[in-house]
Amino acid sequence: TSNGGDLLENIFLFDVYHDKKMGDSKKSLAYKITFQAKNRTLLDNEIDDIMIIIMKSLKDNYNIKQR
Repeated sequence: TSNGGDLLENIFLFDVYHDKKMGDSKKSLAYKITFQAKNRTLLDNEIDDIMIIIMKSLKDNYNIKQR
């Protein structure tokens, strides 16, 4: 969660999917991620930049891929 910075409000896992076609050791996880600033409206590019950092960290540290 440190990669989400101060704007990361909440992360909620809402779905886990397994399929033998993906492989026995793989699964698909779906998350709802909430970002919020206390004093202003966030811009799309701010969230896009944070998501790039989060996804790079997940890929580098855990070999996680975005579908």
